[in-house]
Amino acid sequence: MNNKISAADEAVSKIKELLFSGRLERGQKLPGETALAEQIGVGRSSVREALKQLAASGYVELVANRGAFAAVTNPDELPSPKDGALSWLNVNRDSVDELLMVRGCIEPLAAELCATRADDNALERLRELTDSFEDTLERGEYDNLPRLDYEFHAAILEGAGNRFLVGMYRQLLSMFMQYSSSSFRATDSKRDTLMEHRMIYNAIFAHSPTEARLAMELHLGIAARRMKEVRN
Repeated sequence: MNNKISAADEAVSKIKELLFSGRLERGQKLPGETALAEQIGVGRSSVREALKQLAASGYVELVANRGAFAAVTNPDELPSPKDGALSWLNVNRDSVDELLMVRGCIEPLAAELCATRADDNALERLRELTDSFEDTLERGEYDNLPRLDYEFHAAILEGAGNRFLVGMYRQLLSMFMQYSSSSFRATDSKRDTLMEHRMIYNAIFAHSPTEARLAMELHLGIAARRMKEVRN
């Protein structure tokens, strides 16, 4: 896992070098994934992940069935994080909608089960993550929020005590992190997310499965509406 992350980071750095090398004009198509992978010396999956990260940051534009196009070719004109996030959300509209649908099925059930089964250690973990999210938000360290957001939801699935739910959810890790990162950049949802997390945590702490399910459904419903608003 660490090697893959390292390779993706290397690919991000190398692709930025290509963008700023003077060999590309804005709007010009980048080499395909296979060519980039050979040029950089990493696997295609690492190149694919790097392009997703660069699209979310506004450095490239991903066009379905066509490839990646240079959005920035001058280091003095760095992209707006919000514009990059909106571009990623629009390009990946279908994937985001499908992800939200799957989350809407899995996570309310997980919250309900967690409220019933969570032990003291699980409750303490959820409290720590909720407090860490707030502390990180107050410090303005917004790049760390997607990771804490993911860990909060993953802890709920762990607390649900169903290994199949956990296994299914982990397969969505990469897309979830990309979606979460883009969501925080494109909307002013950070503080709202904190409040929604506290509602979920309070219901689980109170061992109220019905309230936990409803709080999670509300949280995911708000996220879905937020995405539709910023894409329209």
